[in-house]
Amino acid sequence: MSVPITTCMMIYFKKVIWQTLNRQKREQRVCERNTDMNEAYDLGEEADWNNLVVLKQEVNKLSKMEQVIFYDHLFLTRRSQN
Repeated sequence: MSVPITTCMMIYFKKVIWQTLNRQKREQRVCERNTDMNEAYDLGEEADWNNLVVLKQEVNKLSKMEQVIFYDHLFLTRRSQN
């Protein structure tokens, strides 16, 4: 009689472990997904700022005439979008 009880207890114990591990994995996936989304948002803001800095540096490398043409084009496209 003791063998079936031990087997049943072992099966129940494995079921509890499986459920616990499954719940932990699910929580970890949710946490990782939220972290990835937050990091992507932060990187997006940082990338936009870095792009503006790089753009300003590149515009400064242009000749005066090229800068005038660039800014005219930039302002004309901004006005047409508004």
